[in-house]
Amino acid sequence: MPNQCLRFFRGRTASAIAFFASSTLVYTETVFSTDFSRVPSELDVAQGGVPFTLRAFDYVGSGQSTEGSQSIDVGVFGATGQWLFTPTAGNYKATLTLSNLGPHRTLDIGFLLLAGGGIDGYFGGQNDGVQVTVDGQTVFGPIGFGGRSPDRPGYQDTDEGKAAALIRAQGVDGAPASNINSYRTGAWGHDALYDMSLDPSLQGIPHTASSATIEFIANRSEADNDEYLGFANLVVETDAGGGGGTPEITQVKYVAETNTINLTWPSSEGETYTVFYSFDLVDWNNELDDNVVAGAGERTSQSSSLNGIVTDQKVVFFRIQRQ
Repeated sequence: MPNQCLRFFRGRTASAIAFFASSTLVYTETVFSTDFSRVPSELDVAQGGVPFTLRAFDYVGSGQSTEGSQSIDVGVFGATGQWLFTPTAGNYKATLTLSNLGPHRTLDIGFLLLAGGGIDGYFGGQNDGVQVTVDGQTVFGPIGFGGRSPDRPGYQDTDEGKAAALIRAQGVDGAPASNINSYRTGAWGHDALYDMSLDPSLQGIPHTASSATIEFIANRSEADNDEYLGFANLVVETDAGGGGGTPEITQVKYVAETNTINLTWPSSEGETYTVFYSFDLVDWNNELDDNVVAGAGERTSQSSSLNGIVTDQKVVFFRIQRQ
C-alpha cells in the first residue's frame, strides 16, 4: 500500500538533519469490494420497493437492455462478474452495511454505472436517476443520466459527468456513437457507461465512525426495453491510518544544545500516547517515548532525547499514536 507522509514542519539543524512531523501515515485500504458474482452478506438489495437482481451484462448498444447491433463490450472498461440490475420500472435501494472499520478520516466509493436507453435527465417528474447516501446524508445526486433539454441537463453535461464517462453508444434517437469527448444535451437515448470513482463527490467523503451505512438508490419510470440502470465492481476504501488514533503534530522544535526534540499535538486529559520515529517512512517500530499521559488542556508537548538515536542519518520522521 502506498504511504503518503503529510509534512507539517521542516527544521534543519547545524548538522543538516531534517526533522519531519509525520502525524498521519495515510494509505488507502479497501474495506469492501464485489464484482456481484453473488450478493455479499453486507449488501441488502431487497429494500425500497422492488429488489435489484443480478444479471450477466456484457454488452450495451442501440438503446436496448439486450445486446444490439451497435453493442460495445463493457468488459473492456473493467466490468467483471455480474451487474446489480434494475429489472423493471420502479424505485430500488441497495443498502451496504460496514462495521469494525479501523481509524480513518474519509471514505472513497467507486463503481461502474450503466445508464441505458431512455434514462431521463432529471430526478423529478419521471423519477429517473441515481442517488448515493452515507449514514443518511446524500453524497451524490439525485441526478439523471440522460440530457433532455438545456434546462434539464443530464449527468453527462456536467464536468463531473464528463470526467466519469467511459462510453456512450448509439441511442434510440439515431444519433451516431459518441466518445468520451462528445456530449449532446438533447440526446437522452444514449446508453452510457460511467466510472463513478472519477466523480469527486464520491471521493474523500468525511467519515470517522467505526461503521458505515451506504445506500444506492436507483429510480426509473419505464420498461426494461426502454431504460435501465446497472451497477458493477463496487469498491469502498478508507484513508486507513489517518484517523483519530494518529493526532496531528502541530509543532516541532529541536534544541541542539541538549540534542532533544520537542513535539506538540492536540490531546485530551488522561489519554496515553506513544511517540514513534522512522528514518524511511516504512519501519515505524521504533519508540521514542511510550506512555506519555496527557495532562489538563487541549495540547501535549513532549521533549525527548535523541542521544544514541540519530547518528549519521540525514532525515528523521516522527509520529504520534494514541493508545
